[in-house]
Amino acid sequence: MRTFLKIIVLGPIAIAAILLAVANRGPVRLVLDPFAGEGALGFDVPLFAVILVSLAAGLVLGGLGTWLGQHRYRKAARTHRRDLERQRAEADRLRVALADATAANGAGASAAGTSAALPAPRRAA
Repeated sequence: MRTFLKIIVLGPIAIAAILLAVANRGPVRLVLDPFAGEGALGFDVPLFAVILVSLAAGLVLGGLGTWLGQHRYRKAARTHRRDLERQRAEADRLRVALADATAANGAGASAAGTSAALPAPRRAA
């Protein structure tokens, strides 16, 4: 299903990019130093290359900005994961201690007469 959706979304984008490249093959003068005047740091490139490189740079910069903006959420997720692992380790340790205590009692049951065994811990995927 994901592959189908990728084709549905990316297919028209690819076709539009190809049509853009074919329609804008003419060279344009790209000047990198606007203050130097005529031709100091400039070169001729096809217009579609300028457009596509600009789009790619925008995607990269936008993705980087989003990634940097989500830092606090990734940090919170790491903290919660560490806390969960710590709590699971403590639960396992207490489960073993309870099993040892009931085994030392000899009866294998709690004071109320029910089984004191705890269920096995569930691990999240």
